[in-house]
Amino acid sequence: MSSGAERSISAVLAEAPVEPRVSALCVVDGVTVRDATPFAQASTPPADVVRDRQSEKLFFLLNPTDAGTPRLCRELREVATQTYWATSGSVTAALRRAVSLANVYLFEHNLNADPAQRCYAGLSCTVLRDNDLFLLQAGPACACVLQGGRLQCFPLGERLAHIGIRPVADVRLHHALASPGDTLLLTSCALLQKAGTEGLLRVLRRVEVESIKTGLEQLGKGADFAALIVRWAPAQDTQSEEAPSASEVPSRKAPSPVDKVPAETSAARAPAERELESMPRYDTEQLDASDLRTGLEGREPRSRPSINVGAMLGRALRPLGRVLGYAWHGFAAVLAGVAALGRWFIGAVAMTIRRTLPGPQREAYRQAHRRLPPKEHPTGMMVVAAAIPILVAAVVTVAHLTLAAESRFQAVVRQAEGQIALAESERSGSEEARAHWERALQQIDVASALQPEDPYVQTMREQAQNALDRLDRIERLALRQLVDLGASGVGRRLVVHGQMAFVLDPNSGWAARVGLDGGGSEPAGQEELVLAHTGLEVDGDDVGQLVDCAWVGPEGGRRVGALVVLEEDGGLLSYDPAWGSESGAPQLARTSLGSPPVGVPLAVGSYGGQFYVLAVGAEDEVQIWRYKPEDDTYPNPPEPYFATPLRSPVEQVRDMAIDGYIYILFADGSVGKYLGGEPQEFEIRGVPGGLGRVPGFAADPNGSGRVYIADPDNLRIVELEPDGQFGMQLRAGETLAALEALAVNESEGEIYVLEGGRLHLATLP
Repeated sequence: MSSGAERSISAVLAEAPVEPRVSALCVVDGVTVRDATPFAQASTPPADVVRDRQSEKLFFLLNPTDAGTPRLCRELREVATQTYWATSGSVTAALRRAVSLANVYLFEHNLNADPAQRCYAGLSCTVLRDNDLFLLQAGPACACVLQGGRLQCFPLGERLAHIGIRPVADVRLHHALASPGDTLLLTSCALLQKAGTEGLLRVLRRVEVESIKTGLEQLGKGADFAALIVRWAPAQDTQSEEAPSASEVPSRKAPSPVDKVPAETSAARAPAERELESMPRYDTEQLDASDLRTGLEGREPRSRPSINVGAMLGRALRPLGRVLGYAWHGFAAVLAGVAALGRWFIGAVAMTIRRTLPGPQREAYRQAHRRLPPKEHPTGMMVVAAAIPILVAAVVTVAHLTLAAESRFQAVVRQAEGQIALAESERSGSEEARAHWERALQQIDVASALQPEDPYVQTMREQAQNALDRLDRIERLALRQLVDLGASGVGRRLVVHGQMAFVLDPNSGWAARVGLDGGGSEPAGQEELVLAHTGLEVDGDDVGQLVDCAWVGPEGGRRVGALVVLEEDGGLLSYDPAWGSESGAPQLARTSLGSPPVGVPLAVGSYGGQFYVLAVGAEDEVQIWRYKPEDDTYPNPPEPYFATPLRSPVEQVRDMAIDGYIYILFADGSVGKYLGGEPQEFEIRGVPGGLGRVPGFAADPNGSGRVYIADPDNLRIVELEPDGQFGMQLRAGETLAALEALAVNESEGEIYVLEGGRLHLATLP
């Protein structure tokens, strides 16, 4: 092989771009995801790439929030990568366009999605062109470059707003030069915050990509993150992999002065990088890789293994084109000057001819065409003179106030965005995140006062409110009114069975039935049908003071199910919806308990066909009396439920619910849970802000053991787990301020709310 061929091979080896090794990693809920391509991917030019992009590589990383599904992330990746490969021009302009379209795609997705399904993300895109790295970050994503033992992280100390939160993405551009032995890491701010720069530095110094990947998994335990690792092999590894064998290259000469160019260019890189980073934010759109390489003083042009004749001819003819262009512009300027001079000359000649006309005719002409000066109006002139500064002052004041208000609005919006970014960077559910969300909501309130109809502010409000709802375990109920029963009453009772609801008002002395015809998502309420009231004659006797009611099923000896209403003196009214009189009036039957309960009856319930009465006797003894059925009546004396009665004043005992266990509600909001007369573990704890006044509660007889407590003072319904631990709180705005009673049907996913005299239905979350 000739020495010329030998030098050519050496030049190609020295100038060829270093091919990196790439690996992707994604960790969700502490588990490494098998397929990380929706979140992190290295992309090469497709077959239909534009000519400018043929020699480039694109590294893509997406860090979504909790609502970011793999499908949505994959769509965002396709939007960004396809846009980049289809955009000609400079690298920075193509990157900006790709990220801008990805942001618009995610923003429109969030506008059309439910609040819980909205996704926000951090995005990092890096382009490798020859050995130039162009890094773009949008949102909470960072790029770390390890060069010569020094770790640089971009962006530098800034927190950028998530993409998808507004129509225009906030991006930052940086530049670096890749060389053998360097490592690039694209990852989320969560990993950087958890591991720290020292931890990342220890891991990124490893040689093998898989070893780096394993180290990142260990550093990021407990954090959700995605990462893309790009590693350029050290120079000795590259030479050992790519150098020709001894039979192909007999020998190599000592390094020539040309071989020392990288040492010179390294001295020129720092000024170029500082110049790039100091450029204005949007001026980098005009920056291209060729511009960067041209700006590096002292760097020799690379020799190419092949000669592009068309490109050489174009470069040769380019100066000629510039010369012809300058000549044409100069010629056009000369023509414009000649034309202007001609017009001036013709006007001067015409003026001279008019002035040389005979005197009398010219004077007569002047007299005939002389205009008289207008009459002066001193008052009007004074008014105009006084009005001008007033008008100017008004215009200036309005403009100043408008601009000041807009400036104030934009400043508040930026502060809210900053608080949202800080909240999302904190650990989910932490008190620090809550503090940032609350401050963001305060700023959003200020911005909403400045511009109430701004849609972006409303979007941020929904985002912040939903985040606080998740922290406080708040679910929103959509109440649908079924019927209005009139003014609210203290101590009303509510029972639901099938497609019927029963309401009893012991103070007013009536019981009514409400039909729930239609069911489904839009049940249609009817007018209530009064079943009984105090003084009504049934089976020859007048109805006494009503206490409470319960639905008793056909179990434990009963043949039919019916609504059973207890009177204060121990009388029982029974209503079977399957029977009715010829006139359409409800058919009632009246019997008596075999033995009235001892004490003052306060509440009733049923389970397995048996009838339970909660009563407070002498010396504040609280007892539950259990009646067993015989032929749909209760003729036998009751059994006491508690071997040793409880002690509590009559005014402190409020209600009772049964689902196999028996629950007793007390006036202070506490709940006792019992089975077989023995107390069970049930302690209300973890309720945010504690409970206020509790007018009633409910438990599904066939449900999960959860207890639902009405808390109108805090505008909510509190759901408790079977052991009393706080589960969640249900809210529906101000409409829960007058809660009276609850009923739950967990099998159908329904909750019935009696509030302010109106019966509502809502779907359980």
